[in-house]
Amino acid sequence: GENATTHAKSGAVTFADVDTLDTHSASFAAQGGSYLGTFALAAVNQAGDSVGWSFQVADGVLDSLQAGQVLTQKYDVTVDDGHGGTATQTVTITITGTNDAPVITSGTQSATVAEIADGAAGENATTHAQNGAVTFADVDTLDTHSASFTAQGSSYLGTFALAAVNQAGDSVGWSFQVADGVLDSLQAGQSLTQKYDVTVNDGHGGTATQTVTITITGTNDVPVIT
Repeated sequence: GENATTHAKSGAVTFADVDTLDTHSASFAAQGGSYLGTFALAAVNQAGDSVGWSFQVADGVLDSLQAGQVLTQKYDVTVDDGHGGTATQTVTITITGTNDAPVITSGTQSATVAEIADGAAGENATTHAQNGAVTFADVDTLDTHSASFTAQGSSYLGTFALAAVNQAGDSVGWSFQVADGVLDSLQAGQSLTQKYDVTVNDGHGGTATQTVTITITGTNDVPVIT
């Protein structure tokens, strides 16, 4: 029911009036501004000396609340006897937030590295470098995010690393480096695919993961007389 449920609560304010012929009305005033949801009153039950109240809020409206964040909303319900007499009772609504996990927003993250051909400039002297960024969104805007990665395989070539999370920009940069000389063992046209799972953690149990794929292609290395 997340984001599809409408939370609903109700109750009644009851009153007594020795002037039994009075016709009563009721109204309410919210004690604060920017309250979430909708508070409403039913018609006064003249015979039963009561007025029902109801409160509704869509679950999706609560997404911006942090895990454990509590909002207290108070509504003053006033019964009026039509002759200048009033009585007021406060209805208190307490709303508690839960964690919402981050969501990955970046497109496919991938990069390619090609070994430099024999005799070409930079062969065995170049360090190949690629980079990108995993971006995310989190409706819990006060969360402080961290990031980590796990290589899907072992004996990978080169070095994969993450930068510090950009808390304001909701992103984490990644980089990959490999020395050209390390690629000498690859055959001409041989391709290695290295995958790294980057996980963003909101600190409250919510995570989101995107895979960064690095493709490395070898070229021919001529034999050397020894």
